[in-house]
Amino acid sequence: MSIEPVLASSGEEAIERMEKDTYHIVFLDHMMPKLDGIETLAILKKRELFTAETTMIALTANAIVGAKEKYLEAGFDDYLSKPIEVEELERLLRKYLPQEILVQREENVSSGQMEKDSGVLEFSPQRDSEIMEFLPEEAGEEAEVFSEADRDRKNFKDMWLDRVSQTGISIENGLRYCGGDEAFYQEMLRDYVEVYEKKREEIDSFYHRRDWYEYETAVHALKSTSKTIGANDFSLQARQMEQAAKAGDTGYIMDHYDAFTEEYRSLVEKVKEAFI
Repeated sequence: MSIEPVLASSGEEAIERMEKDTYHIVFLDHMMPKLDGIETLAILKKRELFTAETTMIALTANAIVGAKEKYLEAGFDDYLSKPIEVEELERLLRKYLPQEILVQREENVSSGQMEKDSGVLEFSPQRDSEIMEFLPEEAGEEAEVFSEADRDRKNFKDMWLDRVSQTGISIENGLRYCGGDEAFYQEMLRDYVEVYEKKREEIDSFYHRRDWYEYETAVHALKSTSKTIGANDFSLQARQMEQAAKAGDTGYIMDHYDAFTEEYRSLVEKVKEAFI
């Protein structure tokens, strides 16, 4: 049996999906356009679209003292901080998924099987002993182990990671939030670049309309995704914008808006160039 996640892009879509299907765990982002996570949960409860068998977990980038109590009072079973730490996500999955699912999955992994279920393929990880069989006995023998194609791939990987680090991004933090998976990290960076035009248009639109609630939601999301790729400095700027919007400090937003959006554009251009 595989874990097959289903994505809903908004609170409304989450409600629509839960009208049709049931889920073991539902992760609801607190800050979403229109309906936020707490409002979405309230509607789901009112319409009785889930039972005690479904675990409701809040996703939040504002993990502060008292946050857990706030979400528990709203009806969530637990909460998970963003950017998501892989180990913490795994802890919650192990805690809340039905035991029979975990037992079956672990049995398949221990037997070294590849699973196929509902079109989802999962491969069991290699054991340390299997990995060690492919490593050289001494560091000096590396040239004999790696083929020319292997070396080219390794050099390319080292080059793009080095170029990304030169943009001021913390590749260490980015890789940590991607579970150490370099291919996934590269995908996250590409996605960050590809959605820039759309995100920038949204932020500009909310700013010029003086729609500070939607502006707060947009920069909140940008704060989180920027931190996920390791752009810590810009994530902090987005956080300051978010806090200003939440506090109604429009003067701060207007004074810093041009510099903020220019820094966003510059960051995206630097990341884009790192892949050329």
